[in-house]
Amino acid sequence: MKTDKIFFRLHKTIEAKELKDITQSEMAEKIGVSHSAYRDYRSGTNQPLAIKALLEMLNLVDDDEIIKAVRMNQKKRDIKYE
Repeated sequence: MKTDKIFFRLHKTIEAKELKDITQSEMAEKIGVSHSAYRDYRSGTNQPLAIKALLEMLNLVDDDEIIKAVRMNQKKRDIKYE
């Protein structure tokens, strides 16, 4: 999976955990990067720094939430290829 897709899904997982929409600017602030850097990560550019930011985002969710997101992604993939 490409980093831009990972960012999108992880962003949505964090929104679900916090029960609210989170703007890109807000997420950038949460993980300690500029809005433009976060936007670049979401678009798939600047991938080496994007990995560090992904780790920061993973610190915002519990293990159970990560497992749930992975399972949901797998189900979507399975449905797509049926």
